[in-house]
Amino acid sequence: MIKKGFDEKVVTFLGRITMQKGPEYFIELLYKVLQVMDNVRFVMAGSGDMMERMMRRAAALKITDRFHFTGFLKGADVFSLLDMSDVYIMPSVSEPFGISPARGNAVECAGYYKQTVRCCRDSHSRS
Repeated sequence: MIKKGFDEKVVTFLGRITMQKGPEYFIELLYKVLQVMDNVRFVMAGSGDMMERMMRRAAALKITDRFHFTGFLKGADVFSLLDMSDVYIMPSVSEPFGISPARGNAVECAGYYKQTVRCCRDSHSRS
C-alpha cells in the first residue's frame, strides 16, 4: 500500500475519457459529494475526446481545487494510482469487460460500477 501523504479520501475514475465511459456522470457525482463532505480529492486518469470538456465542466462547477486530471497513465503508474485510491468509480454507459475494474480489484480498491460492467466480482454494482 502506498502512503498518500495527505488525509483526504481519493476517488478515482480511470479510463478513456469518452462518451462510452460516462465521465460526465463522474464529474456531476463529485460535485454532489463535495456538497456534503470536503475531505476528498478526485482523480480523472485517462485521455480522450471529452477531456477538455470535463476540465471545463469541473471549472464551471468550481471544484478544480479538489480535482486532478492526470492524463493517460500506463504500467506501474496505473497500479500506484489505484493503490492510493479509496474508491474507484466506473460510470460506463456500456462495458462488456473492463480491464480497469479488474486492476482495481487486484489492489483491493473499493469499486462502484454501473450494472453494465460485467467483470466485477466482489464489487459494489450500482445502476
